Amino acid sequence: MRPVPPRFAASNTKVIVIILACLAAAVLIGVLACAGVGYWAFKKVTNELGDAQTAADTFFEQLKAGQLQPAFQGTTSAFQGRQTFAEFSAFVAANPNLTGHTSRAMTEFKLNTVNGGNQMRLHYSLSGPTGATDCTLILLDEGDSWKIDRFTVP
Repeated sequence: MRPVPPRFAASNTKVIVIILACLAAAVLIGVLACAGVGYWAFKKVTNELGDAQTAADTFFEQLKAGQLQPAFQGTTSAFQGRQTFAEFSAFVAANPNLTGHTSRAMTEFKLNTVNGGNQMRLHYSLSGPTGATDCTLILLDEGDSWKIDRFTVP
């Protein structure tokens, strides 16, 4: 009687198939998890950007309408601690495109987390009769609304 040779090849093939199936499942789960996190982050940034941009548009519309006091009140208490209303008014008067711009475009934005709170940096280009003016607004999310914390015109 002849001895039957061991059948290692079929057994090894099954093990390899099982390992490859497990690896494919792990890769698929990883890809789906990354896609889910990416979608969540996109929705968060989109929502936050929309709210911050609404606050910035309100601020610019108040400046255009000469409503400096409401615009100043739309800033954070820290902003108001760094700059008086008189200083704010003088700054606006020194930059005529802030009140006289005929169009504006947001050219850049950045959402950060600072000290546990959200901060949005919005860069705008304002165009008007005196030419173009670039400015940057830094807004803080104060829980119920976005407020201007810093406002610069280079």
